[in-house]
Amino acid sequence: MTAIPLENKNSENTAINNDAENETKQGFDIQLMMRRYFKIKNQLAREFLAETLGIFILIAFGCASVAQNVFSDNNNKSFLSVNLSFGFGVTLAAVTVGKVSGCHINPAVSFAFLITGRMSVLRFLIYSLGQLLGAFLGAFAVWLVYFDAIHKFNNTNKLGVDTAGIFATYPAPHLSAWNGYFDQLVSTSLLVIVVLAVSDKKNGEIPSGTTAIIVGLTVTIIGSSFGHNCGYAINPARDLGPRLFTSIAGWGSLPFTEGNYFFWIPIVGPMSGSILGVLLYSLFVSNNWP
Repeated sequence: MTAIPLENKNSENTAINNDAENETKQGFDIQLMMRRYFKIKNQLAREFLAETLGIFILIAFGCASVAQNVFSDNNNKSFLSVNLSFGFGVTLAAVTVGKVSGCHINPAVSFAFLITGRMSVLRFLIYSLGQLLGAFLGAFAVWLVYFDAIHKFNNTNKLGVDTAGIFATYPAPHLSAWNGYFDQLVSTSLLVIVVLAVSDKKNGEIPSGTTAIIVGLTVTIIGSSFGHNCGYAINPARDLGPRLFTSIAGWGSLPFTEGNYFFWIPIVGPMSGSILGVLLYSLFVSNNWP
């Protein structure tokens, strides 16, 4: 989602014998030991793991904030805290893995890079798979943390949409399918426009570390502006991964049938929004450079 330019990636600066020498001088060092025995040399594999961890961080912070909001009494509920958690979750994910993969953590962002020629089809598929896996694992972690609260909240063995909504997005009662699709189309296109702008070197050099903050703030603003209808998924992996998890974890078919089979909208809408964002940025900005 942050799409930090792919540069300064992990290099092979430190040889194994230097690690061994450092380990002898400094005593036990678990990072040196991990580098010696578990270091992954394939760049695509590294990027897959980075995208997996990046979206795991996003889901862990974001969905946990939704859980806390659901289980709080009415006086302590704050949708702003959810928006901030997702926004800062993006920023923290970028700080953690941005140098490795660019921290897309969103298939819609990766798709924008694919159709602008900045990413191969293979890398797009690997990124998307890592993003889906990381979102699934993030939902699993939040479910473990809030396991007792979830089951106490339901008071029965039947898990409902109130707790399923901790993990994935669901439509408000007033929302029609076409309006939900348009919501995701527009909000994701705005995200993609910002991502393309901050990663476009012709549009000005962004100071190091600022990109993560800008995109994190963008996610927060989108949540504050577009969250009412259906929770601003703007990310197919962020929605589908946790949705798959909740289906397995006891909610059954509800995550896919609720809201008149709403589940396809947070997938198709953001991917369409990615195309729209690329077209708008190209038409109004990037095509017009001297």
